[in-house]
Amino acid sequence: MSFWTEASLEPKRNFRFRISDSKGTWWFAKSIDKPSFEVSNSEYQLINHKFKYPGIVTWKNIQVILVDFAKGGPNGGVQLKAELSAMGYTRPDETPMIGISKGISSVIDLQIQHLAADGKTAVDTWTLKGAFIISATYSKLDYSSDDLSEITLEIAYDYADYGEIAGSSDTAPTTSVTPPDRPPSGGGIFEGATGRDGAPLPGAGETEI
Repeated sequence: MSFWTEASLEPKRNFRFRISDSKGTWWFAKSIDKPSFEVSNSEYQLINHKFKYPGIVTWKNIQVILVDFAKGGPNGGVQLKAELSAMGYTRPDETPMIGISKGISSVIDLQIQHLAADGKTAVDTWTLKGAFIISATYSKLDYSSDDLSEITLEIAYDYADYGEIAGSSDTAPTTSVTPPDRPPSGGGIFEGATGRDGAPLPGAGETEI
C-alpha cells in the first residue's frame, strides 16, 4: 500500500512547533533547529583489517530566528543587552566583569515541541540542558527591502533530553497561529515587552530574559 493513500497516517509538519522556557511561549519565534549530535570514532588497524570504535558524543549548536519588534512586541536589542548583563558582562569602561556564567541564562532549559495536526498535542519534546546564547546576529538594514527585522540566535548546550508525549496536549497555540495582538506570554528571552495599547505584556518589567 502506498504511503500517500493511507488516510490514517499523519506525517509531522515543520510549521507545527512551539518553543518555551520557564517564563512562557516564544510566540515571536520564526524557526528553530532541532537538536542534533555526532559521535566521534577512532580507527584501529590489525594486520590487513581496520576496525572503528565509537568515542565521544557531541551535541551540535542550534539556531533560532526571532522576529524583532518596534511596538506591540519584544524589542530584541533591549532584551539581549539585559541577557548579557544577567550573565555577568560589563563594558570595559564600567566595573570590571567577574566572569560570564551560564547558570543564570534564560535559555538554560529551553524546550522545543513538535506538534500534531491539532496544533496542541506534542508528539516530540526536546529540552536543552545547560543551554546559553553564544551569538546574536541582527538582520541587515536595507532601503530596498520590506522584510521583517529578525534576530538569529545561536545556542550551545550540554545535551538534550528527548521525550515523546503522544496524546498529551497543551492549550498554548503554535507559533504560526498566535494572534499578533494577543501573545500568550512575553517569553523569558524578551521580558518587559508592551502590547499595542502600551500596557505591559505578561512578565513585563523583569530584568532577566
